[in-house]
Amino acid sequence: MGHLTRMQSLITRLDVASVFFTRTPDMVERVFDPTVGTKIEIVALENPFDLPSRLEKEYPAVSLLLLDPPIDPDNASATTGPTWCKFVNAIKALGKPVIRFTDEPRATRHNTDMLVNDHPNAADFVDEYKAGNSDIKLLTGLQFFLIDPEHDNAESAHHEGIFICFGGGDQSGLVEHFAPAVREIAKNSPVDLVVGAACGDIEVTGENVTVHRDISPAQFASLLKGTHLAITAAGNTMIERVFHQRPGISVAQFDHQNYFGTAFAERHLTVHLGIGIDISPNDLVTSAEQLYHDDDARDAQISAARTHDIRSGCSEIVSGVRSFLDS
Repeated sequence: MGHLTRMQSLITRLDVASVFFTRTPDMVERVFDPTVGTKIEIVALENPFDLPSRLEKEYPAVSLLLLDPPIDPDNASATTGPTWCKFVNAIKALGKPVIRFTDEPRATRHNTDMLVNDHPNAADFVDEYKAGNSDIKLLTGLQFFLIDPEHDNAESAHHEGIFICFGGGDQSGLVEHFAPAVREIAKNSPVDLVVGAACGDIEVTGENVTVHRDISPAQFASLLKGTHLAITAAGNTMIERVFHQRPGISVAQFDHQNYFGTAFAERHLTVHLGIGIDISPNDLVTSAEQLYHDDDARDAQISAARTHDIRSGCSEIVSGVRSFLDS
């Protein structure tokens, strides 16, 4: 889900006609805002490695490929650079540059023209990336995140509520797992629970709990920006709350997110509890209550967030992509 919203943000900012190749066209149509959907053609692609031949035969006008393969929790190597090298070479042989987006926690070899890695540790990978591809254009580090324009423009006064979102995909079933915790937390503070498009029909009811489904990016940004405390999965929403300088707690949907959350915690940007399904609802309640009432701990996260200029990093990404479109 984060990969889809990331590409939606980029397409919105570029404002150019685009073709979106995906194995999940129905999900793209559900996730993408209708105003963005008018600017793209969504094309089903059963096997990603068929794309070079389809570009050559059916879409010769495509001038640039943005590659953002989703994480496979059961196969960490599926999204590494070497796995996609042959694919990238085939695209480049057609005369089309390739820009790759990733949040890999360690450097792998990429033969793309440009690489964007928003993992907090990625700024340390430059030498390794350059050793494998000296001509690659690199944007590496936490600030290089494609923030949706609605977050730029969000307007909301701070309040005493708690924002909770376990991600649009909720691969581990954390909404259902933490439902008792959500109800308990809401006994002391109002809760806005955001449930993603892929979470099914799970119901979480309780006094002081407002469940938001299929909300717009603008509504999502407003809720997050105004919150006193955020409880999120360790994915895109964690970066978005850093953008808004909101303190919070994170839990991971799977191992890759766990590495991500740990890296954020090391930078004092979150209280990371680990793999969500292994965390008891009671432990989440305890952590939420402690952080909610600990002004110093929340202020420390806010201060740490101020050191990361995500808005400028996002602008650099868009400018970098445009430079390939204009060349």
